[in-house]
Amino acid sequence: RHAREVDEHSSSAPTSLPTFVILRDSIVIILTYNMGSEDTTSKLYIVLVWCFAALMVKLMALAFNIGFQRSRSNTYATPEDARLAAARKGTGEYASLTHDNEAAGTVQQAGGEEPPELARAIRMHNNDLENAPLFIGAAMCFVFAVSVANVQEAVSVTASLWVGAVLLCAYVFLRYVYTFCYYMELQPWRSLCFLGGQLLLAGLMGYSLVISLIAASSSD
Repeated sequence: RHAREVDEHSSSAPTSLPTFVILRDSIVIILTYNMGSEDTTSKLYIVLVWCFAALMVKLMALAFNIGFQRSRSNTYATPEDARLAAARKGTGEYASLTHDNEAAGTVQQAGGEEPPELARAIRMHNNDLENAPLFIGAAMCFVFAVSVANVQEAVSVTASLWVGAVLLCAYVFLRYVYTFCYYMELQPWRSLCFLGGQLLLAGLMGYSLVISLIAASSSD
């Protein structure tokens, strides 16, 4: 009886929303997928986890590098940071904190110049922050495109997953090489790594669009 009621309910649903149905089925597949299965789709999720983790570890390392460079150059973004550093380097007691910037350390003023090492560390971190959303967006578009294609059985999911995994891993690798070149001041290798990473993201987005278009045409 329950199965009959579900069938009647589904048959009464409007048929003018194929996009919603495809999106619903795709989300169900992603949320209920068995990661321990032998299906090739699970390998894509594993690759995504490792790629996201690798980029997050690098981003956190660059953030810690900024703090290290600030402490090393005795240049701080706020007066309270400078006073805390002065207390640690002096008696270590909070009672000894001073509002005298010269005694507490240099406080970075708006529009002022940072020491070269600190400025480079900030630029490296900002560059990762600017590029992370692009990678996340491209990766998520690919995941949803493959899921839709899997629902429609429009393309070879195995081949698509291999192409996506190669592009994702290659991008992460180039981002690490880019950061190394930025830290070591290596040009033109840094620019080449950046350009290569952008081309990989463009290729991933283009491939996702092709898959989604094929899936959409097969659903008509």
